Amino acid sequence: MAWNNRRRSYSGQDYTSKPTINSGMLRHRITLQDYASSNDSMGAEVKSWNNFAEVWASIEPLSGKELFKAQQLHAETTTRIIIRYLNGVNTKMQVVFKDREYDILHVLNKEERNTAMYLLCKYRDKKAEV
Repeated sequence: MAWNNRRRSYSGQDYTSKPTINSGMLRHRITLQDYASSNDSMGAEVKSWNNFAEVWASIEPLSGKELFKAQQLHAETTTRIIIRYLNGVNTKMQVVFKDREYDILHVLNKEERNTAMYLLCKYRDKKAEV
């Protein structure tokens, strides 16, 4: 494949090929966790978070117009996390980044092309839960 400067793409590619995510913006390592419950030997429910996937992400606090649009979906949305498309991500999961935990409020498949996912999240303050 030869480089074509006019279109800035490899020749042989057309406009129907999938767009890629700029890998430089995915600089945060996050863990997606899935909620699971099971019964112990006495029959009591045991709740736990199991690691679903560890991926690279971009974590962006929302502000101004973006926050207004996001809060039309969910009033508590404060953060947008962008990851590469990953099948199975849903709103029952949580995101862990360093010592912070985020509840996933909404999952958007960017342009329905299975290349990027936008997770609209809310920061969960561990101190407030105690």
